Amino acid sequence: MTQTIPDSGLGLVLQTLRGRQWLLGTRNDPYALVLRGGEESPGRLGERARDRGPLHRSSTGAWVATTLDTARSLLEDSRLQAAPPPVTEATVAEQRDPALGTPISLREAVPLRGLPAAPGRDDCARLGAAAAVLSGQCRALPAVSVREREGGADTGFDLVQDAVRPWAAGAAAAVLGFEGADASRFAALSAAAAGALDATLCPPRLETARTLESALAGMVRLASSRRRAAPDGPIGAVLKAAERAGSTDPEEDAVAVAVLLGACGVEAAVNLVGRAVEKLLDGPEGLTAVRGPEAAADAVEETLRVDPPVRVHRLFAHEALTAPNGARIAAGDEVVVLTDAVHRDPAVFDLPDSFVPGRSESALHVTLHPATPLGIIAPLVRRLAVTGLRGLADTVPRPYATGPVHHRPRSPVTRSIALFPWLWTGPGTGAAAVAAPPAPAEPSERLEAWM
Repeated sequence: MTQTIPDSGLGLVLQTLRGRQWLLGTRNDPYALVLRGGEESPGRLGERARDRGPLHRSSTGAWVATTLDTARSLLEDSRLQAAPPPVTEATVAEQRDPALGTPISLREAVPLRGLPAAPGRDDCARLGAAAAVLSGQCRALPAVSVREREGGADTGFDLVQDAVRPWAAGAAAAVLGFEGADASRFAALSAAAAGALDATLCPPRLETARTLESALAGMVRLASSRRRAAPDGPIGAVLKAAERAGSTDPEEDAVAVAVLLGACGVEAAVNLVGRAVEKLLDGPEGLTAVRGPEAAADAVEETLRVDPPVRVHRLFAHEALTAPNGARIAAGDEVVVLTDAVHRDPAVFDLPDSFVPGRSESALHVTLHPATPLGIIAPLVRRLAVTGLRGLADTVPRPYATGPVHHRPRSPVTRSIALFPWLWTGPGTGAAAVAAPPAPAEPSERLEAWM
């Protein structure tokens, strides 16, 4: 049950929701601070959340899981789903602000039509089976293209915005069978939809909300058009797989998988590569440490643990249950898995705050759990990230950051990298090294656009 709200009403609703969220953060509640989207260290916020117990009630009203055992138990409980309970006329009435006369639920205000951002467990299983047919399209992904700007690499080159994001969007377009102008259009829509997962928890600015709506609608149209134009292409193959999985609307499922990959899969892969590079550059070998498929895969898996592209998994209780710690979760309650805390659980991980590719515990993370939206396209996200990281290692083995990494404001779910200024010695190993990095630049209008 969704509706389109005029700009004046939507702007007021978003401001009201954001104001309430900001005020909750003043109570020093770690989860409320995550929602507020500040720059406090994720590891520190996770530690503070764990101090409140393995499952505790936040000032936001949500139950917060902070240990691995608790998180896994909840994610695997069929009574909890990413899909919220059905909206009824009564609950809509409860969510209306008497003064505004408009719904104050973020889900109602910014419905994200076309994106399976809150799938049920049956949806996850069906869409995951359908998306699996795209794995074959990943065998020949294009290589990362890293080129110096005119005047040299020290002219403000950004790892994420100038290299990784365009490559990842182009690779995803290729996986879905887009070519030429359609591929370019898909890449542009993917960039515009990058904040979709964050908008499920944090009220975006009015302009951002409208951009998300337009981008998702454009992606739905583009995927539908491609499916009709190439019925035997990749999106058509997803449709047939959805039919085999028992879908009642296989075309909608096929389009939903394409939109999920473009809006969320690309974003996850971009942040995985960027965060892996950031951590590898702190080591003595730099990117040369991940030359080779196994080394790159190990680095991606450890990044999924220690600095995941999804910080919060949001679930809703469809019936009452008793949690592992004895807490009584009522039907309709919200339950969140805080990965910043779960993935640094000292009872499970040795040196939990350290980046140690190849550690056996890396695979215990719940970032791509099958009951979550990204779990639907988990193999594609992994393949994109591993391919991108290996490509960078082969092309620019010894880069270094020239300034701090900035994260996009209002980004509580993805903590998305907005700016990653960097420099490299040139292609291959024979180029002359730069004597010293330039002074860190001030955040550009690219970052200010997200404020």
